[in-house]
Amino acid sequence: MTVLQDSRGLMWFGTKDGLNCFNGYDNIVYRKTSGDSLSLGNNFVHSLYEMPGAGELWVGTDDGVYIHDFRGGGFVRFSVTTQEGMLVSGPVKDIVDGKDGSVWIIAYDTGIFRYWPQQRRLTLYSPPDKVSTTHPWTISLDSKGILWAATFDGGFNRYDAESDSFVFTPIPGTGKDPAERNPRSFLDDPANNCMWIGTISYGLVRYDMTSGKMFRYMDSDAGCKILGINDMAKLNDNELLIGADNGLFIFNLASRQHERLTVSPYNAYEEFRSVYAVVPDHEGGFWIGAYYDGVHYLRPGFEYIRHYDIPETEGVVVSCIAPTADDTGVWLGMTKDGGLCRFNIKAKDFIPYSARMDHTNVRSICEIGKELWVGFHSDGLLRYNTVTGTKKYYRSGEDTTTLSHQAIYKIYRAKSGNIYVGTILGLDLYVPEKDCFMRIPEIRDTRVNDITEDHLGLMWVATYENGLFQYNPTLQTWTRFVNSPDPGSLPVNKLICLYTDRYNRLFVGTEGGGLVQYNYETRQFITIAEEGKLPSKIISSIESDHVGNLWVAAGKALCRIDAQTRELRIIEEGVNTIGSLFTNNASYAMPDGTLLFGRTGGLLVIYPEMLNINHCPPKIHITETGNSAGPVWTDEKGTIVLGPGNSSFYAEFVALSYLAPRLNKYSYYMEGLEKPWSHTVYDRT
Repeated sequence: MTVLQDSRGLMWFGTKDGLNCFNGYDNIVYRKTSGDSLSLGNNFVHSLYEMPGAGELWVGTDDGVYIHDFRGGGFVRFSVTTQEGMLVSGPVKDIVDGKDGSVWIIAYDTGIFRYWPQQRRLTLYSPPDKVSTTHPWTISLDSKGILWAATFDGGFNRYDAESDSFVFTPIPGTGKDPAERNPRSFLDDPANNCMWIGTISYGLVRYDMTSGKMFRYMDSDAGCKILGINDMAKLNDNELLIGADNGLFIFNLASRQHERLTVSPYNAYEEFRSVYAVVPDHEGGFWIGAYYDGVHYLRPGFEYIRHYDIPETEGVVVSCIAPTADDTGVWLGMTKDGGLCRFNIKAKDFIPYSARMDHTNVRSICEIGKELWVGFHSDGLLRYNTVTGTKKYYRSGEDTTTLSHQAIYKIYRAKSGNIYVGTILGLDLYVPEKDCFMRIPEIRDTRVNDITEDHLGLMWVATYENGLFQYNPTLQTWTRFVNSPDPGSLPVNKLICLYTDRYNRLFVGTEGGGLVQYNYETRQFITIAEEGKLPSKIISSIESDHVGNLWVAAGKALCRIDAQTRELRIIEEGVNTIGSLFTNNASYAMPDGTLLFGRTGGLLVIYPEMLNINHCPPKIHITETGNSAGPVWTDEKGTIVLGPGNSSFYAEFVALSYLAPRLNKYSYYMEGLEKPWSHTVYDRT
């Protein structure tokens, strides 16, 4: 598996079964076709290289190099030979730019070739005079212009320009078998003045560029089991992203600790297997090529958006999140028999509590003093003392001093100390003097989804079918807001979540009406995102970060709305993936700014201040042009001439951004012919 992004932004994937070109929307596969002399000559692709400025992709296969012309679309075998008549044949493991006008080609079983395109001159470096082995594996050029080649002799070859040959350098070690120190990958790191060398079974080796000394930086035998380092990339100044035979890892250079990453953040826990390619793209994302698991895309800033599966649970549907009393972690409630656990974010530690309860379908949590109040999907309410372990259950009954229903949707402790319980049939108030409940008559026979208080001391209650209720504790009066033909009314009566931010603004998340804000002066509601901007009109939860930006869970997407400009950006989206749907009212903002969101597939943890937002517009790539008669291809100059009768034409295009390509919107205008923009929205024609 090999991966390359070309200068236009297109992604190329080489596999054992052909060459793939991916533009974010469509994938084109190139294979050998019998009888077609312009098809790819061999389907086993080992390496890829783009010739700068030539519009050519060089494809290293199991039998030589084939050159793909971007404009013409065909493949031609690289047939230049050395003075001795030697052709580049056999498995071509790597191709790199020499940065001096030459191209270096590794041919396994043959040696290292150097090609000068201007002179069409090819030279072979073969043992014993020019290189130590006929079995080089990979090749890399460092920032000083020195070429490094991996061998199977327990060391590497470095190119010496003065002698025009490669000098072998063994990797020092204590093991008797030098083969364990065979290098597989190189990563030039000018910031740390070193070359990182990934080995087969000797871990990570650091080569100091000044002294030329090497030492084992990560011992694969001593707890840090990263085996067979096939590829590496710099994640940031202090971390490496390492692709190995046993997975994909983030390795911290300061602590020398590692973390294993999973294949998909939306499905059951599954590790990457045999990662052969770790390639950064133009937007700051990473493409991971795995031998058994295909190609995976890690979006820019993926390390600051982490997904956690809840261990030892079958459902993993995180239905509610509540802070612990000491703010060191959060309580996670889960449905589908997931139960309850306590999660320490810094330690990444889950402590299960399900065994201490009689029911495991948790809907709402609220920690009050030493007690944990837990609301269940259909089994009432539990008061659990976290110190003594004592438990008391509350259930519904014919007596009006009991809960109005067994299905608990919200437990809320007001600033006054009052405890409110929202059920599927209304709002109840806990009466501590009698250890019972009082049913609020103004909110009956409707599901209470959320409760909050604002800066004026008003309490707001969101219901599923009966709109929004406002309670004034001073006047002890209730006011109801519903959808109506009047301008400024609620868009729908089905409400899911409420949120008051640092700017004393009240936001309402609806089911089907999107996100709205309450205007205290006009007592009306304002739509926040314009029509079509939110990926879904179902708003599951709302939070804000330290600078006041709103974070909105809408369907399967997590959006950030800028506090000042109200610009909306989709930060995370799980399109057509199992477990990526955000759950209602399952979110929390930690005191340090960390955001947590519950999903049907686990827990999403976000560090918003660390995210780098990409403000660069993507490149546009024309995929097809034509007129009423059909497709029309460009001439040798890359132009299309429209004659009489061909005033109508079309152009199909893609925007080469891989973060959320299907959510890009487009506009165009014909320069010199029209001034206003034509808005195609999602249409790419």
